[in-house]
Amino acid sequence: MAMTRGLALELGPDKIRVNAVCPGPVDTAMLRGFAKTEEARDRISTGVWGLKRLGSPEEAAGPILWLASDESTFVTGAAFVVDGGTLAAI
Repeated sequence: MAMTRGLALELGPDKIRVNAVCPGPVDTAMLRGFAKTEEARDRISTGVWGLKRLGSPEEAAGPILWLASDESTFVTGAAFVVDGGTLAAI
């Protein structure tokens, strides 16, 4: 986050926005390569305190698409936590 904020301040005058997306566990091919069984994925899901499930790639992509859109042109130096509520429990 320090790098995100620092770069946002440094590059802002050049109209470059810098933000961070911080995903929780997302059900991707990479995760399935690591957690090969349904049981292993269920164990990972129990660590998602809020929603108790893995995220989908589409759910993780939503905030990224928004950040790339014209609707977010005044957003810089921000962190978007897309983790199903895991950080909320800390």
